[in-house]
Amino acid sequence: MKKMLVTILALGIFGAAAMNAPAAESSKASRPNIVVIMTDDQRWDSLGCSGDQVVKTPNIDALAKEGTRFENAFTVAPLCGPSRTSFFTGKYASKNQCYNNKKKSLIGKFSLLEPLKAAGYKLGLAGKNHTFQGSYAKMWFDRFSEYSPWGKGEEDEAGSLSPSDKAVRDFLTTSGPKSNLGHKLLEGLIDFPEPFPEDQTITARIADDAIAFVQTNQDAPFFLHMAFPAPHWPNIVCEPYFSMYKKQLDAISLAGMDTIDWDTHPFAHYVQSQCAGFNTMSKEDRRKILAVMYGQISFIDKSVGRLVEVLKEKGLYDNTVILFTSDQGCLGGQFGLPCKTKGFYESLIRIPFIIKMPGDKQLGRITPAQISNIDVMPTLLELAGVRVDESIDGISFLPVLSQKRDTHRTVIFSEVGEPGMPPAPIPKAEYAAYNKKRSAEDMFWFIEYTTRGRCAMIREDGWKYCFYNGDLEELYHYARDPLELTNLAPDAKHQVRRESMKKKLFGQGFVGLGSPKIPR
Repeated sequence: MKKMLVTILALGIFGAAAMNAPAAESSKASRPNIVVIMTDDQRWDSLGCSGDQVVKTPNIDALAKEGTRFENAFTVAPLCGPSRTSFFTGKYASKNQCYNNKKKSLIGKFSLLEPLKAAGYKLGLAGKNHTFQGSYAKMWFDRFSEYSPWGKGEEDEAGSLSPSDKAVRDFLTTSGPKSNLGHKLLEGLIDFPEPFPEDQTITARIADDAIAFVQTNQDAPFFLHMAFPAPHWPNIVCEPYFSMYKKQLDAISLAGMDTIDWDTHPFAHYVQSQCAGFNTMSKEDRRKILAVMYGQISFIDKSVGRLVEVLKEKGLYDNTVILFTSDQGCLGGQFGLPCKTKGFYESLIRIPFIIKMPGDKQLGRITPAQISNIDVMPTLLELAGVRVDESIDGISFLPVLSQKRDTHRTVIFSEVGEPGMPPAPIPKAEYAAYNKKRSAEDMFWFIEYTTRGRCAMIREDGWKYCFYNGDLEELYHYARDPLELTNLAPDAKHQVRRESMKKKLFGQGFVGLGSPKIPR
């Protein structure tokens, strides 16, 4: 492992108060604890504090009342592994050469962990990993309790889980969950609750492990990553959360549910809509999926409240940075898709983002400042008084917090997709027969379209341009068309803007985009 250059800033953000103390005492007193709470595939607007009129999230809302909520936070990669590795390295996904969720693509060298460890932090993870290679995690974390949607235990290189949590995995892979279309482990409606008591579920046990880490390390500055696999599919949750929103189906918005012209949108999106039968699913069933998502989010909210309560009981809350966010969003019903696809719609790239700073009391600030999740790493290090001489793409947004600024980035980039070209689009009239034939051989054949092929996006001045290798390009005036229903890329009136944004996007240097000349 290459030598790392780390500088501890003796008079960092919190250093001035300890100027006259001995060096060791000053160092410890000046560093806040850091808690990063991350969900999986959660839309930016699916919180009470962000305006959702249905979902109940009182504990997360309380953090927003004592901190700052960012209305315009974005992921640099709307896929779990690429997004999370970028979050912890401060680099774009292609700089990390992370294009998928495979173990070899995850972090095996420098990340946020190393400078924090060098500064005396105890490091803990409770929950989903999809970020660090196993050997790297074991080297740096003091406590590493990994969970997947199938239970607790680290996956090996072949993707098999350790023998723990057999009942959970058996339930999810043999007896169910089955969608109403007969598929296993595909996005879709699972119309029955998780058959385990609340305290035995993954969400509750992640909170248990996070709390145990805090209790064990309360005398030292600590960094805790509490990462929930929910509300990512399989969308299933125990009672009372499963039934919590079932009586409010009519109140669940389905804006943009059926209004899309697939002929003017990338073929990969059409494939995603068809692969699990979303095109045949009733609006009631789609609402039921979202009702379960809301239940998952409310369960997460309860777990967040449990952790916050312990931080307060131990006298740690006032000196703890608490960040709540997600790795990426999900369509959440838009276009009939409850999940995500290889795309850059606002519901996919925009993420919830709340940060409570040490000492904040009843701030409740909402900022329009635009940030990327690669900006978190340098911001947290600056808060901890640590400078790292490592080239990164992230830019600290601490001035937004400490100086109450409302500007940060003017341009947002995002990228997704594996290297190589996807298969050529299939005429839609022939798709149903082809899907039936391929699905009989492999139910996941559709990922040839939905994951393969590098894609990238630029978002600025109320406009968004998206490039897809081997597929249609997109141009949206999202300021006027927030649901992004009208693709303006083919419109000659917008050719100058399209070509200007494309040039700037390709100038960013994302790996594997190929030629900007694509078929229309």
